[in-house]
Amino acid sequence: MQRITPLVLLAASLVSAPAFAQKTPFEGLSLGLNVGLDSGTTELGVGDNQINGLGWTSQGLGIQGAWGWPAGGTAIFSLGATLNLTDIAGGNANTTAGFAALKRRTAFSVYMEPGLKLFDRTLAYLKVGYEGASMHFDASTGSADQYIEGAGYGLGLRSFVDKHIYLQAEVKQVFYSSTNLPGQSNSFKSSGTQGLLGLGYQF
Repeated sequence: MQRITPLVLLAASLVSAPAFAQKTPFEGLSLGLNVGLDSGTTELGVGDNQINGLGWTSQGLGIQGAWGWPAGGTAIFSLGATLNLTDIAGGNANTTAGFAALKRRTAFSVYMEPGLKLFDRTLAYLKVGYEGASMHFDASTGSADQYIEGAGYGLGLRSFVDKHIYLQAEVKQVFYSSTNLPGQSNSFKSSGTQGLLGLGYQF
């Protein structure tokens, strides 16, 4: 799959607005700022060593944009994108082959989000999306960057605190495909859980 920049994906996921004003909450354009906590594992092959379960826990800041449509009754369907603004530590290890460190950079997602209104201003939703990132690898033999991609699955709750401002909480599982570092036989595979708390504005 040809790599597409996160900013292009973010723009492509926001569909043109209809000419009329939104009638109910959760319809139309929304923009948000999220604070996240990531925790997961990385399987990393370095030389003759297979390092399993490199734990990483890191706080990060991200932005999101989405467009929502009414889908009949209390259902809302949204398309959107997210972009991490901070790097995520991917784990460190000392092996017989030397020191190894991983860092996930410019992580982004493009997703679809079916939801149901529990109340007039509270939405429960599921999320399925494409996940991409640049994994930076540092070792005693040098450093490299490798694009990784995978899938994410999550669920969340979004609720308005006034006419335009909402709060949200979300949990998501991310699974990246296994890949080799450029020019090397060493491979790595990352997965993890992401928890988000967000503040957003519905236009």
